[in-house]
Amino acid sequence: MPNLYELTETYERLMALLEAGEDFTYALEDIAGDIETKVDSMAGLVRYLETESGRLKAKAEAQENTARRLRLAIVQSMDALGLAHLRGTNNVHLQSTPHVEVVDPLALPPEYIVEIPATSRPDKAAALKFWRETGGLVPGTEIIQSKHIVIR
Repeated sequence: MPNLYELTETYERLMALLEAGEDFTYALEDIAGDIETKVDSMAGLVRYLETESGRLKAKAEAQENTARRLRLAIVQSMDALGLAHLRGTNNVHLQSTPHVEVVDPLALPPEYIVEIPATSRPDKAAALKFWRETGGLVPGTEIIQSKHIVIR
């Protein structure tokens, strides 16, 4: 079976011939059926891949959480037993890393404060809402109509 691109090209060529006055209705109907079958198959594959992707993301997140809990349990056990390292199939070393916890930000001297300038970004949602409500454009914007498919 030809791919969707080839079917679409053939369909467009036959439509042009039909518009020129030649009768290719039977061929158009046959190709349209092929296109419908191909699109339906591809839509099924899209749904499967999206479902599988979501399932794999959830599984990966669960495994990361399990690894985080196991890592914490190892730290707590080694610390409670006073072990700095263990040798086996895996060499495990317990390290102590210092970090700063700020308990009173107002008490910090100015040289220990980093100023972060405010950032800004265009509010596209507000511009779209304005266009939908008034039909007018916010200066510096344009509305672009895009197409997408919905698979149910």
